[in-house]
Amino acid sequence: MKKFTLTFVAFIIAAMSYAQPTPVVLPETATVEDYTLTGKNYFNPEDENGYEDLNETIKIGFDGNDVYIQGLCGYLPEAWIKGVRNGSEVTFESGQFYGYFTYGTASLPMYFCGYNGAITDVVFQYNEEYGIFVTDSYIVTNSNTSTLDAYHYLTDVILFKGAAEPQDEVVTPPAGMENVPYIFTATRIILDEEGYHSENVTRNVTVGFAQNSEVYIQGLCEQLPEAWIVGTKNGDEATFKGGQFYGNYTDEDGEWKLYFGSRLAGQTEQIDDMTFDYDLSTGAFTSTQYMILNSTRSTYAPFEEYVNVRIERNPSGPTAIEGAETENNIVNVTYTDISGRSISNPETTRGIIIMTTTKANGTVESKKIIK
Repeated sequence: MKKFTLTFVAFIIAAMSYAQPTPVVLPETATVEDYTLTGKNYFNPEDENGYEDLNETIKIGFDGNDVYIQGLCGYLPEAWIKGVRNGSEVTFESGQFYGYFTYGTASLPMYFCGYNGAITDVVFQYNEEYGIFVTDSYIVTNSNTSTLDAYHYLTDVILFKGAAEPQDEVVTPPAGMENVPYIFTATRIILDEEGYHSENVTRNVTVGFAQNSEVYIQGLCEQLPEAWIVGTKNGDEATFKGGQFYGNYTDEDGEWKLYFGSRLAGQTEQIDDMTFDYDLSTGAFTSTQYMILNSTRSTYAPFEEYVNVRIERNPSGPTAIEGAETENNIVNVTYTDISGRSISNPETTRGIIIMTTTKANGTVESKKIIK
């Protein structure tokens, strides 16, 4: 959760008017578990459209009927609040002290409060079987315990057991990487009204070899041919993690998120990593696993499936496949900042990045990436 700029003079004035309250301390006997916080975080209380969607990991501690939550205050994410469980309800008393947040020379008190037209306690409905907490209340980080004077507030709050899933982010290869033309061949498994059948697939892909043993492949997703995945090569093996995000795709059936994945024969419970045998002499990648174009990150929901996957060097370059549309193949990618200076590590650089691609037909395209 962000630390947000404080824009209200009243907050600073209010900071001086309170005695020294005491923050909640988690008891040593509590059992602490990871939970995911979802909802909306309004970081300017005067702007109803100024919010961020939440998807982050917080902590919940259980000690008998006492329940503790850490991570609801954007300014003091280590602070805890305490609630009491009564059956399926857990009530968190309004006015609990998060602590002081230093802003310039001011030390600002921050309090947990609920709000439903007035300052109120926050009541969560708790489903123990599924590990879900839900509340209709606004959860406010407030400057006092009695009147609304919010630093930021949360709405539509749902807490569910388990750490937050990472945000979808496409793979960006490093600048200066050696790109090599390859040919992808496989058998695509098709399910339609007539049942299962198969077809052979052959298409051009690009394999990039980075200096840190990372291997990048572009073109495995036919729907998003410019998307990359990344793996790690270790001797005669290369492993690509399942759940890598290709991007968003729209067809006549709707909008889809597409992910790379794999599974072992006979297993359809979850998405696995995919391991290729790598031939050191020919540079070929082969695998006995199913390669999946999936519609979710981690659960089995295939858009397409492939078996007999083989990725071999293309001895004649991009024109080796008869009839293939190769003129749009990307042959070079560079990254610069807005001043034109080269960026060698775009995957970790923050700010505005200009990605310039050069295609086989000589077309040069640039687009701005904000990270």
